[in-house]
Amino acid sequence: MSTVLSLIGKVGQGPYLDGSSTKPGWLYQPMGDFFPALALIPSHKTQATRHTFKVINDLGGHEGTLLDIGCSTGYYLAGLRDRYLSAFGCDADPAAVAVAKELGLNVVLGFEHLKFARYMRPVTALALNIHMWWHKQHVADQMMDEIAERADRLFFQTAGSKSGGIYRVPEFKTAADEDYYLSRWFDRRELVDTTALHGGVRHLWLCQK
Repeated sequence: MSTVLSLIGKVGQGPYLDGSSTKPGWLYQPMGDFFPALALIPSHKTQATRHTFKVINDLGGHEGTLLDIGCSTGYYLAGLRDRYLSAFGCDADPAAVAVAKELGLNVVLGFEHLKFARYMRPVTALALNIHMWWHKQHVADQMMDEIAERADRLFFQTAGSKSGGIYRVPEFKTAADEDYYLSRWFDRRELVDTTALHGGVRHLWLCQK
């Protein structure tokens, strides 16, 4: 556990990475929920993460592969991996990925493996509060293409114009705007949750082919 604590101390150090911790030694997610030795480690999005996890878990569909894109330290993988045949995650923050790996989670750095990896179907993908950073980097549609090619079900959440946070997608003024955007890739879309716990108003969608 000393190695994990040392790695956590590196999270939030150096230049800020989109969507990552903003305080050294803090985590983005409350990993102590699944790893009791980390119960005293502070996290930025404790209530929001727990709330969204419960919604996703309650909706079931636990089969095949879970793919968490932008998984940070792997909260959803830790909580759901025993419910699926396999569970994988990826993130752009090397410090967060190092923590997840040390905790025994199947997480890789970067998103390139999406193009090459093969997953047992059906695939349930999570893209939670990462789309707006892709939008900032002008790769959102490309990433959605990659996800839609592989995912049978997608839980999607982003920061629209009424959300809180450092970056938002200004053209997403209502839930209907998000629905129209998602219709480019998924035939069936259901708004399964609306919450202000993450900051402002954020919608959670379950998209299916």
